[in-house]
Amino acid sequence: FMSKNGVQGFTAALKKAAGGKGVIIDLRNNPGGSLPMVLTMTGMILEDGPVLITRSRVGDRIVESEITLNKNFVLRTEPSEEDPSKVEVQVGPRPKLEIPADMPVIVLVNEGSASASEILSGALQHSKRAIIVGMPTHGKGVGQSVIQLPFGRSLHVTSFEFVPGRTANDWIGVIPDVKVERGEDPKVDLQLEKAKELIVPMIKAVEDRKADRDANKKKHEEEFQKELKAREKGPDAANDEQD
Repeated sequence: FMSKNGVQGFTAALKKAAGGKGVIIDLRNNPGGSLPMVLTMTGMILEDGPVLITRSRVGDRIVESEITLNKNFVLRTEPSEEDPSKVEVQVGPRPKLEIPADMPVIVLVNEGSASASEILSGALQHSKRAIIVGMPTHGKGVGQSVIQLPFGRSLHVTSFEFVPGRTANDWIGVIPDVKVERGEDPKVDLQLEKAKELIVPMIKAVEDRKADRDANKKKHEEEFQKELKAREKGPDAANDEQD
């Protein structure tokens, strides 16, 4: 989430994954980075659902904004500056969904997963788009604004609180759906092995649903064609077929 080529790299990885049957995203020990970058990346996986709530101070009041993904656009809602009792809605283009909306997704996290990593994993977990595997994340639910100073220096000021999806994680972290320690053996990654184990039945469930849908569609098409042929023979033949 810090590389200037992060979005391009993530897009390329998801395009490759789209040709498979499931995807495992490893965010372990990923400290996060750019907020706009993670919002774009989330939209490549999540079709519909809340992505992020931010709370920041404007003068003497706290302003809460929410970003929500729709199939065709992004919604941003926040109180009106002129009348805080009213809500303003902004509609913008959304990132392209890079993998099928029903493709199984598992995200690996641990104590070193923070900030943008928690936004991505938390948003996907909140909308039940992914299963989170590993250990609870760092619990960094605040973000910073960067103020550039002379001589190549910068000042980072904590300026907003963020909530992935609609589940607060500051001082808490993203709690995995399946808690697994990595293990002491450097040659054996128990968290990754658990993710592989879990994703197999998830893939099978998707394939089974597709097979059932195809079978039902074929059955109804055959029944429809049979009815059409019966009607072509005349009303009496159609009644005989129904009997």
